Order: sequence, then C-alpha cells, then structure tokens
Amino acid sequence: MTIIFSIYGYYVVNTEKSRILKDTDNRFFVHLNDLSDILDIYFKQKSELLAKNYNDSLIEINKEFNNELNAVSEIFNSKKYLKTSYAFILDKKGTYLVHPFLEGKNVISSEVFEKIVLTSNGKTHLKNINDEDIQSQKIIYYKYYDPIKSFLGISVNEEDVYASIHSLIISLLKTYLIVLVIFVLLNTLLLKTLIKLITNISKTLMIMSKGKVAEKLEVSDIKEIKTIVNPLNTLIQGLEDSTSFANEISQGNLHANYIPLSDSDVLGNSLLNMRKSLIDAKEDEKLRKKEDDQRNWASEGLAKFSELLRENNSNMEILANEILKNIVEYLKANQGGLFLYNDDNKDEIYLELVSAYAYSRKKFLEKKIHIGDGFIGNCALEKQTIFVTDIPEDYIEITSGLGTSNPRNLLIVPMKIEDNIFGIIELASFKIFEQYEIDFIERIASSTATTIANLKINIHTANLLRETQEQAKKMADQEEEMRMNMEELQATQEEAAKQSELLASFTNSVNHTLIRAEYDTEGTLLYANTKFLTKLGYISNREVEGQHISMFINEKDREWFFQIWDKLSKGGKHFEGDMKHVTKQGKDLWTMATYTCVRDNNGSVEKILFLAIDTTEQKKQSLDYEGQIQALNNSTMKAEFEPSGKMIHCNPYFMESFGFDSIEDIKIKNIFDFIVKDDLDEFKRTWKSTINGKPSQGQSLRVTNLDEKRWLHETFTAVNDMYGEVAKVIYVANDISEQKKMEQETIRQANELKNKENDLLQNIEELQVLQEEMRKNQVALQDSEKKLKKQLEVIEAEKKKNSTILEGCVEGIITFDQDGVIDHLNKAAEEIIGCEKEQLLGKNIDIIIDLKLEKEKDGFGAYYQNGETKRLNNSKSEINIKTIEGNEVSVLLTLNDIKLNNGCTFAAFLQNIEVELF
Repeated sequence: MTIIFSIYGYYVVNTEKSRILKDTDNRFFVHLNDLSDILDIYFKQKSELLAKNYNDSLIEINKEFNNELNAVSEIFNSKKYLKTSYAFILDKKGTYLVHPFLEGKNVISSEVFEKIVLTSNGKTHLKNINDEDIQSQKIIYYKYYDPIKSFLGISVNEEDVYASIHSLIISLLKTYLIVLVIFVLLNTLLLKTLIKLITNISKTLMIMSKGKVAEKLEVSDIKEIKTIVNPLNTLIQGLEDSTSFANEISQGNLHANYIPLSDSDVLGNSLLNMRKSLIDAKEDEKLRKKEDDQRNWASEGLAKFSELLRENNSNMEILANEILKNIVEYLKANQGGLFLYNDDNKDEIYLELVSAYAYSRKKFLEKKIHIGDGFIGNCALEKQTIFVTDIPEDYIEITSGLGTSNPRNLLIVPMKIEDNIFGIIELASFKIFEQYEIDFIERIASSTATTIANLKINIHTANLLRETQEQAKKMADQEEEMRMNMEELQATQEEAAKQSELLASFTNSVNHTLIRAEYDTEGTLLYANTKFLTKLGYISNREVEGQHISMFINEKDREWFFQIWDKLSKGGKHFEGDMKHVTKQGKDLWTMATYTCVRDNNGSVEKILFLAIDTTEQKKQSLDYEGQIQALNNSTMKAEFEPSGKMIHCNPYFMESFGFDSIEDIKIKNIFDFIVKDDLDEFKRTWKSTINGKPSQGQSLRVTNLDEKRWLHETFTAVNDMYGEVAKVIYVANDISEQKKMEQETIRQANELKNKENDLLQNIEELQVLQEEMRKNQVALQDSEKKLKKQLEVIEAEKKKNSTILEGCVEGIITFDQDGVIDHLNKAAEEIIGCEKEQLLGKNIDIIIDLKLEKEKDGFGAYYQNGETKRLNNSKSEINIKTIEGNEVSVLLTLNDIKLNNGCTFAAFLQNIEVELF
C-alpha cells in the first residue's frame, strides 16, 4: 500500500506540473489575443493605409506611422505578466519592432526564428538571448498578426513558471507523510478487524454446521470484507426466510411471500416446489372432494331412486308421481312434469302429462303434446337432452302464489332405452343445472324408462293374461254351448221325421243364434239365414243363393279349404274350428265354424250344413295379443318353470342371454342351475314364497350356461290352473349388468380416493418434522448473522474512507484481478475512458487495454499486445488505450501488481499525455 501511495504522489506531482504548464500556456495565448485586440482597435482608423502592400514589414510604412509605433511600444512595455515577462513585436526578417531593450535588433537564434516563421502560432524555448539575462531559459509565446505582417510575442522566464510547481511538491510531500501515518494506523486497525471477522465467521460456520440458524455478521465498509460477509449474511437471511416460509406453510398459509436466494438456491427452490406441490395437492383435493361430493350425491340419488323404482313398479300413476316429486326435491328445482309416450292409437301418437309437481305440491294438469311440437316434442323426436337457460316468460304455466318471477332454466330429458322413447322428464329451476346433475337425471331417466318399460310389459302381460284367460273361458263356454247345440242338432236330425215341428222350432232358434247356410255337394249355396246375410254384408238371399262357396273364402285359404270340402262332399268327418270368410265388402269374418254332412234316407250326402258363431273381434284381439307377446319375447327374457323348478319353455332371448343353442339343451335345466352358489339358500326361500302365491322381483346375479355372471332385474309370478293350484311360474327378466358395473366402479373409485387421502396426511406429518428442524437452524443462523453484521460495518466504513481518497485522485486508477475482471475505477479514469464505472465493473480489462495476463512462477505477468509483446508489471510505459466509443487515447501507464495469498490484484495508473508538454 506504501508503494501505491508513493506512486500516487509521483503521479500527482507530474499531473500538477502538466496542469500548471497547460494553464500557463493557455493564459499567455490569451494575453497574445489581448495584444492582438489592442492593435486591432489602435489601427482601426489606419485600415485604408494598412491595406496596401508594404513588402511584409511595418518598417516600410510611411514615416507618418513612426509616432504610432512608438505609442505601441509604450503599450507593449507596460504589459507585465510575471516578474520577468515582457511583450514584443518581431517582423518576418527577424527584427524586433517593439522590445523593452532589443528594439531594432535581430533575433540572435536563427533556429528559434525559423520555428516561429514556420509555425506562425505556438511557443518555443530560447536560451542565451541578447538581453540582460543571457544565461536564463526563456519560454517564447508567439502569434502572427496579419495587419502589420509581423509576429506578436511574449517572453517568460521558466523559473517564474515552475515556482508554483516547487511549492506544490513541498505541499504534496507534507500531505504524503500525513497520509502514510494515517495509512499505517488504519492498516493496523484493519488487520485487527479482519482477524476478528475471520474468528466470527468461523464461529458462525460452526453454528450453521450443526443445523442451526446463526445471527448475521456485522457488515464493514471495506469492499473485500463485504465480499466475504455479504454472501454469508445472504445465506443466513435465506435460511431465516426459508424457515419462516416453512412455518407459514405448516400453518396452512400456502400463499406466503418467499424469494429464493437465486435460481440455483436448492433449498429455496425445493421449498417453492414443495409449496407448489401442496397447492396442487390442495387444489386436487378440492377438485376430488367436489367430484366425490358429486359422485356421492349421484350415488345416493341413484340408490334412492332405485329403491323408489323397486317399490313402485306395479302402478304407473304412483310411479310417475313419486319419481317426479323426488327428482324435483332432490335437484331443488322449482317445478317439473313427467310425460309418458302414448302409442295406443298408432294414428295419433302423443306425449301425455301424467304427473306435475311445482312449488312443493302436486299439480293436477292435463296436457297432450304431439311428437315434434315445442321443446318436449322436439326432445322426443330427436331423443336428446335439451337444456335451455333463457326460456320465454310465458313458457311456464304454473306460477308461484308469492308473485315471484318464473324459472328461466329448463331441462328436458328423454326417458329412453336405446332409441325407444318411453317418456319425457321436464324440470324448471331458477338455478342453472350443473353437468353432473344433467348426467344424473339422464341416468335416472334411463332407469325410469327401464322400469316403465317393464311395468308396461308387466301390465300388458297381465292384461293379456287376464284377457286370454277370459277369452279362453269364453271360448270354452262357447265350445261347450256349440257342442251342446251340435248334440241337440244331431238328435234333432235323428228324430227329424218324428219331430218336424220341433225341428222347425229348433231351426228358428239356430237362425237367431247361429250363422247358418246349406250347400250342395258341389259347393253351391242353397240356403242362407238372416244372420248369414247380415254377417257377410248381404241384403237378400237373391245375392247369395246359387253362388259358389268360393265367393265367401279368401283366395289364400281356398287350397286347404277345398281339401276339407272334398272330404265332406264324400261323406267324410265333419269340420270344426276357426274359419275366416270374406264379406261382400272384402272384410274378414272370423267364425267358430262347423261343416257337417246331411244325409238322405239312403245315407248319401244330400247337402252340407254350415253352422258358425261370429268370433271376429275375439280373433283380432287374440292376434293382437300374440303380436304383443312376440314383441315382449324380442326385448325381454321370458321362461316358464314347473313348481319344481324344471324348465317348461323359454323364448329365444332367454336362450341367447344364457348361452344355449337349442331348446333340447335348455329343457333339461332347472331354475336352480342358474343361481350363484352363495345365493342358493336365499333363492330357495324366494322360490317357495313365489309358489305360495307371492310374486317376487329384484336385482340378482345369475350364472349362464357359459359360466358367465350377469346381473338381471327379474320377476317371478305363479300361474294357477282352473282348480286354483300352481300350474307354472312365469319368469321375466332384463339384463342390467352394465349398470351394475358402473355402480361397482363408483365404489372402487371412492375407496381409491380414501387411500390417496391417507397418503396426503402422512406427507403433511413429514413436512411438519422438516419445518421443526428448519426452525432450529434459523435460530442459530440469526445469532451468527448479528455478529458478522457488526464486523462488516467496521470494514465497510474503512473501505469507504479509502475509496474516497482514491476517488479524489487526479490520475485515472483502475484495479482488476488476476483474471482481468475490473472491480474498481475512479472518477479520473471514467473521464479518460469516457464512460461511467457501472459500464465497466465486472468486465475484462482487455476492452480498454490490449493486455494478456499469464500465470508465472512468482505471480501473474501482464503483457501489452501491440505489434510486440511488452511486460508491464511494476513499470511505466506510454501506451494507447481504447475509450468506450472505440477511440484510442495515448496515456502514460504505470501497472503495479499486488500479490495476495489466493492470487494477485493489479493497480493501473493512467495519465493522459495527449497535451503537448514544453
């Protein structure tokens, strides 16, 4: 440091010397300009005479200017600038026109005169001039004055100029001694401070090595100590912030502010990543909870409505009212309606409002909507859910008695199975329906459609069964009546001869109750009673008598009928059975008919008697029942079992669902072969209850012939014979395996979510343990931080003092490390380079000086690269440096290297030498 101050003192002297010389030059050039201005004023009136050419010399001017020249001499001689300075005028031939003591004489030094003539303006040095101070050194300042074609000059003694420089040197030496003493004292104090700082840093690091958070160290004003202490304090502050941040997270504040020390801060970034993971986990948990709540809500709703569907599957009105009421209440809607698809009349299919519920009360309304009309009609036509959030004000027909506005959100869901519509659910609400609520209603609508379909089928089947039983009973009665009539008729025939009156009476009775006609053996109609004419659409006998029987038989039935007729005409067995005739209008007439031979006394067939009862309506109804039963067989599994459980019959859908290829394979099966072993005992109790006359239904798991398991919604109903005993058990079922799979998947997902929740709780406990460890580290770090902070403050104060001293130097000073990285430059260096220090700090010295730093045995060598390589360590050299704009500036560089334990630091002193020195 002493060397630095010595060098600094040397450069200060040189700088001040250069400055004084430069100021002296500037001042005397100003004096020359003043003399020039005086002559301009003096000769202003003589300008016309001076404009003439006088052979470049004022001496050749007319003699009338001699008096003026004497006046000028007096003015020049009166000018005194320093103790020995004086002004003069010298013409181009070297003769003094004006001079204190050499006026009219020539310049003694031809070399000086030649320089004055060549340069016209400037300064030069003159020794041994012909004046009283022959041995003195003079400085001559000169300027060419064109009006008189001569040179104006001022002569100055060098001793007068350098007198102020000698005074400056004495002052600087005194200042240097004072600074040196102060430096020694500061150096001693700084050494003590550094030792204390290192001790405190060691203690702090020991505390931190134990996982504690130390107090911050005191920060000194010294830059080098700051460089050590600041990173450590930053680390301590970072640990303190990390601990505080972790505590905030442990208390649930996941949005606490925290900034890591840097992008490479492993702990800080880990904490941020942990917070992000916790926030994501919290958001995921909220989302999962919301989804779980929605799923639980839907699952509870599905269970609730499944129970409603099971409990109300025998009465359509009760089912519709219960389903609609619970849907409106479960979704907290304002009102709703349930429409059923009515296709009883194929020519007029419509949706019929069977239940309405609004404002917590059942409403009794009647409404029919045709397919394609309005929202509901379009929903049935397109078979897709319709959700409208801004329905017209007049759409709602049911209003609240409180006078509030009508709901504006409308949800219309079709009740369908595949593409078959069974009805529509319409809901209106003030709140917007969420997607999960819409999905829930669609599932309820699908389940309700299945129940309605089953209920319709059951109702239809029951009606068919009842009507079939009634028809069978009626037909049996009719058959019995017909049989009795035929017996009576035969008895009448046997006793015809004896009982003609009785026969006529009987014939009249027959004509009133039966369709009667007589044909010859060729099929020609001989006689037809009134009932025959009426039923076949004729008015009189003339229209039918003499006509062939084929006129009353459909073309499709003639082939088999004529085979029977041929046998009858030959005396064959009589025919009894259903017979279709064709009326005059082309319509079908179904009859329970009897064709029998009437023989003559010889036993030959005389004619054919036709007796019949009109069964057209019963036959149409029977065919309709058969069609409906066929449709039922196509969409529902149906089977019949003996009370013992043995298979009697099943439809193809049952065979396909249970994996059978032929009826022979399934007839050997028993109902108990399809029961899961674990459910067998329970099913036997159910079967016994069914045999005892109590129908049963529900959802059950069954085993197919291929060992596959299927969930079925099934119904067992016992059928009694005419004696009230169980003849068979009717089994009807629908496959609900897919629905069951969805329910099981919902349960599985709920269990999986529960496991993830347990894992999250365990992670939170581990985080709390980590936070406690970080809290302990933070306390230790705070202790070290306080100690280091005090020490750094002392160092920083010392550093500021030294920095202030260097900043005031007139020489440019730049310091850089062994890698060439600039760490300091003063104000003078900024002016030479032409930029502020912030633009250069941290950058390499080679952007200013073409310098190459090389590692050597005893330190680092600094080599100047400019044509040839020159080592600059601890030497003074004139070099070119580059300004920030890229211009080159000539400077006098002194480069000192300061060896440190862990490397080397360089101090470069720059002096601008572009100003010409004399």
